Amino acid sequence: MPPLSFWRLVLSCLTLLATSGCMTGPHNGTTTGDSVIGETFLFEGYYPEPSTPISLQVLRAPDLDPAVESHWQQFATAITTTRPTHVNRPEPLFHWSVTAAPPRPWWALPAM
Repeated sequence: MPPLSFWRLVLSCLTLLATSGCMTGPHNGTTTGDSVIGETFLFEGYYPEPSTPISLQVLRAPDLDPAVESHWQQFATAITTTRPTHVNRPEPLFHWSVTAAPPRPWWALPAM
């Protein structure tokens, strides 16, 4: 699978364990023409609770059912800040960020 398709897959499969959070970068569907194998990227977003662990995950293979928890592989974690941010609502949001490299999937490994 070419790197561009792999990156598209990685970004479209990232998920937060709680659905009330948001990821502000990179956005789902973000692509690059450069190779991403072994590269790191800044992942960031907001969550409505302070000091909360955030798990970044990717599907272990593109044809697996995303509804099955064991089909996901964690590749990074972050913790939300304790300093609130207010964005168009009275309830605060708490920023999180982590620089990480998405795992190289088995289908992108060179043949032995």
